[in-house]
Amino acid sequence: MAQAIVGYKLAPVSLHIPARDGLEEIQVFELELRKQECDIEVLKAIDMAIPHYIFFILRYGWFENLITGHKKIAKNQVVAGSILEYFSTGWCCIDDGCTESMPNALDMAALYVELFRHVADLPQETSFLRLETLVKRLAEQRKQEKEIVRLEKKRDSEKQFDKRLTINNQIKELKKIRI
Repeated sequence: MAQAIVGYKLAPVSLHIPARDGLEEIQVFELELRKQECDIEVLKAIDMAIPHYIFFILRYGWFENLITGHKKIAKNQVVAGSILEYFSTGWCCIDDGCTESMPNALDMAALYVELFRHVADLPQETSFLRLETLVKRLAEQRKQEKEIVRLEKKRDSEKQFDKRLTINNQIKELKKIRI
């Protein structure tokens, strides 16, 4: 999978900003890939083993992809099942300037929110306290979109008209209650 792993630690000591809301450290892992794909389960295993927030920078040739998942950390351990969804910037060419410089932040929690907001494409007014709620909402929204796609495929392959109508009504109901 990965040829080389380089890790960085963003901490109050190195950044000269205070810790806040129990956030003492952010880890950044750069992975040089042999092919332009990475199994999320591998990233999840790394994420669950390390009780700090982690950002993965995946590199393949001239392309890179920034991936992260929000998790709950309690008593220096990752809460099992707390990573609901992984977010990604998508692959982009390094020369295109898709990587941004370190955002301005007054404390570690604000820095984490700014980094996470960039990856997950969240609204500007996101705060550390609202982040978990937004992540849950985005995970539910993605799950709902997958269900709509699944039902549309099922509808398109169905031969009986009345069953197609029933499935179509289910799709309409799901689209009405968009999160």
